[in-house]
Amino acid sequence: MAADPTPPTSVRVLIADDSDIYRSGLARAIQASPDLELVAAVGGGLDAVSASAELAPRVVVLDYRMPDLDGLAAAVLIQRADPDCRVLLLSAFAEELTDRMAADGDDGPQAYDAVLGKDTSRRAILDRVRALAKPAA
Repeated sequence: MAADPTPPTSVRVLIADDSDIYRSGLARAIQASPDLELVAAVGGGLDAVSASAELAPRVVVLDYRMPDLDGLAAAVLIQRADPDCRVLLLSAFAEELTDRMAADGDDGPQAYDAVLGKDTSRRAILDRVRALAKPAA
């Protein structure tokens, strides 16, 4: 019997980005990390919500701007279905997005755990995924 190549403590990660190039690059980085397990790489927010419900990832990485359902709306649905799932939003306009959310003054529960710019290095994105996956102290 062959050994399971995925360590039992690996972090289950789902990514959603409508850019094939960005999504495949991030997927390769996750697959190259022995402590991370890529459970799905999808191209839209609706697919992310569906895949998250089916695959129960620990962390979902969502592009903010996607044509069918943006990352923030997808995050709300994912968090509603699984409050323990952590959400990392990626945006080419992360500072602008963060400023807009602060200006909106949303008093409800926050559906995402972190926002990073798409210009953030893959290493820093994976480090943030790992940090989000750690249980709250």
